[in-house]
Amino acid sequence: MERYTFRNPEGVELCDAVTAMLIDLSQAREIANKPVCEMSHIEKWVVFFALGHYQKYRGIIAEIAKQQEGIAVANEVLLNISQNPDERARFRSRRIWLQDREHEHAVWKDEGRQEAKAEYEQLLVSKDAEIKALRAQLEKQQ
Repeated sequence: MERYTFRNPEGVELCDAVTAMLIDLSQAREIANKPVCEMSHIEKWVVFFALGHYQKYRGIIAEIAKQQEGIAVANEVLLNISQNPDERARFRSRRIWLQDREHEHAVWKDEGRQEAKAEYEQLLVSKDAEIKALRAQLEKQQ
């Protein structure tokens, strides 16, 4: 497993925002031959992600799910979705809906930035006019 972090243009790590982990799933079959009690937390997830959809590995996945609540939940979702075409369709529809919502929020956020920028520019123009008026008053007084 390798761990990567994101950094902003100034090189500051965005440690609380996002962490990407690259996991080699090619070792999953080899890991699946180990006793579950000897598998690390990450190895259990490797087996689930790489082999969870194979009937041959359902027993070991069930054993892992007994020890890892997160994998148990993910396994339940996988089983429900994979066995029921209607559920699979609902899952896809929900995923599309969530992606659409995320896109809408990004657009709204960008539009909000544009509105704020326009308001700020109007404020600058207004303040610039005030400064010019004050300068004119000062020049008259001198």
